Amino acid sequence: MCQRPVLPVEGVDQQPSQRPGRQCPLQGVRPPEHPAYLLRVGGHWSAIASITAPTRTYARPVLPVRRLGSDRYRRELEQVRSGELGTSFTADQQIGWSDYRLDREFREVPADRATAELFDVAPGTMLLERRFVFRSQGVPQQMSTSCLLLDMVVDTPVADPDREPWPGGNTAQLHSLGITITGVRERVRSRMPVREETEALRIPGGVPVVTITRQTYAGEQVVEVATDIVIPADRVELDYWIDLT
Repeated sequence: MCQRPVLPVEGVDQQPSQRPGRQCPLQGVRPPEHPAYLLRVGGHWSAIASITAPTRTYARPVLPVRRLGSDRYRRELEQVRSGELGTSFTADQQIGWSDYRLDREFREVPADRATAELFDVAPGTMLLERRFVFRSQGVPQQMSTSCLLLDMVVDTPVADPDREPWPGGNTAQLHSLGITITGVRERVRSRMPVREETEALRIPGGVPVVTITRQTYAGEQVVEVATDIVIPADRVELDYWIDLT
């Protein structure tokens, strides 16, 4: 019979098994090396897996899959117009503003060749590089590296990391500069995560990530590039409508 204790998770209520005094793994939820337990997450009972990284052991809820659709940027346009506190991420996660947290790191960097090509500028052009980890109810769900042309945002509130998270996301930030987004191009691929991603997003062994390269357009000009939006593949479903009419 199983006797292992439930691992503590910050901000999550723990639930013992159906038999008092015992915490039993759920059947069919995890490989043997990753025991799972019942926890209450956001008002629902979920499984939680014990995950051992090279330097630490931690627990990660088995979270519901979220849909990532082509209409998500329209939501930010609606949020800009309405003044709603939200972003495409909070809409994807179906969470309120108080449940959203954004870890961020800003720095000024010269564009490498690949990023310069995405912007259609010369290599070495100065960029504002913004590294984000997006959290829903305290759980890290995705990370990204988003770049803006430095001469477009220097000495503006958009370049201030203390202003994050910004209601309306990139759409609202660019709107504050008088820039109206007219289109977004995304390239999606999958790969195995690197160690930084595994640790930051608490990804169990063997789980790949979905990566998205994004170009945000205002007319013919690329005004923002995300060189890597990284989401664990077991937490996302790509759902796109392609209108051929």
